[in-house]
Amino acid sequence: MMIDRKIHEVHEFLTGRDIRWHNFDEVGRCESYYDYYYAEDRLYLIRDVISEQIYFVEASSPGEALDSLKEKFKTGFDCEEEEL
Repeated sequence: MMIDRKIHEVHEFLTGRDIRWHNFDEVGRCESYYDYYYAEDRLYLIRDVISEQIYFVEASSPGEALDSLKEKFKTGFDCEEEEL
């Protein structure tokens, strides 16, 4: 199938050395675990640098993309500072 081939192409691209991942500007506890790639037309790839999971997110900025993931996966994206 054509979609299968495209998925394999995306996987090869993401695991290869052709992609340049960017760090988030405001590095807090949460942002330091994630980086992003802007794929044009409001599509961002957010990568969990520990588990290497990649999320496709449509947003107008990298911060908005990460915020939408925080909202969707509330328990997995706990970025609030712990009280000491």
